[in-house]
Amino acid sequence: MDIISLKYVLTLAEMRNYSAAAHECAISQSALTKHIQKIETEIGGGTPIEIFGRNTRPISLTTAGKEFVLYA
Repeated sequence: MDIISLKYVLTLAEMRNYSAAAHECAISQSALTKHIQKIETEIGGGTPIEIFGRNTRPISLTTAGKEFVLYA
């Protein structure tokens, strides 16, 4: 995990919208989604741990996500 990936997580946590966060980070929405999925798999040791609850609009942090953002 690198500092840029942490920036993506923090931006998404702040904006709570993939499109807006991708625009802010100057990357495509699909690239942002892939970075988030990679981080979720990495912190889960191969089994993804969701950082963001994707069933709500705007998206929200899961319990694990709130802890991760404190780390980031």
